Amino acid sequence: MKAIILAGGKGTRILPYSNILPKPLLPINGVPLISRLIHQLIENGFDDIYICVGYLHSLVETYLGNNEINDVRVTILREEAPLGTAGPLSNLPQFDESEPLLVLNCDLVTDINFFEIIKEHQKSKCKASVVAISKQSKIKYGVIEERNNFLVKLNEKPEATYLINSGIYVLNYEEVKKFIIPNVYIDMTDLLSEASKFGDEINVIKKNVMWFDVGCKEDFEKASKNLEENDG
Repeated sequence: MKAIILAGGKGTRILPYSNILPKPLLPINGVPLISRLIHQLIENGFDDIYICVGYLHSLVETYLGNNEINDVRVTILREEAPLGTAGPLSNLPQFDESEPLLVLNCDLVTDINFFEIIKEHQKSKCKASVVAISKQSKIKYGVIEERNNFLVKLNEKPEATYLINSGIYVLNYEEVKKFIIPNVYIDMTDLLSEASKFGDEINVIKKNVMWFDVGCKEDFEKASKNLEENDG
C-alpha cells in the first residue's frame, strides 16, 4: 500500500517552534512528527511511503537518511516552490495508479488505523474519501437568536459539534489526477471541490479517534501532554 505525507509547509501557525526546526521534525514526547507517522504507516501495513518536503528540506532529508526504514521504501519528493496540499502529487513517480493512495498532512497526531481507512474507501466505490473527526468548539461570544428583529434567545458562549477535515484522504489517483497540473498550486480541498462539481461523489469517513492538529501551538501542547500521560 502507498502513502504520501505532506511535509513541505513552513509551519507559520506554530511559530516560533518552526523557526528552529521544520514542522516534520518537531518532537512530540521525544519523537519527531514525521517519524511517528512513518512508523504508524508501517505498522498498518504500508510498504511504499513518499515524503513531500519543502521548507528546510535539507534537515528533513538528513534526518531520514537512507531510503529504507525497516525494509520499507521511503522516497523523498522535494518541491521547489509551495504547491499546496494536492499539487505535490504531480511529483509522484510512475506507480500503479489503480491502487488507492493515502494522503495525509504531517502535522497530525492520531491513533487512527490507516489500513481500515483504505478498506472503507474501497468499499465506498468513490474516487476520493476524506476522513472527518467530530470536534466540539466553544464560541467565545454570546450568540443571539432572533425572529423578525425580536430576541428569541441569548446563548452565552455556546458549544457546537462539527465534523472537521482531519487532513487524511484516500484517492483513486488515476481518476482525480486530471485536476492536478504539474507545478501549479492546488489544495486538497479545491481538488475535492472540483471533483464534486464534475459529479463525483466524495466519500466521508467519520471517525471517533484520538486526533490532534499539531500545526497549531495549542494542539501541539495538548498532544504532547496526552502522549506523555498515555506513554507513561
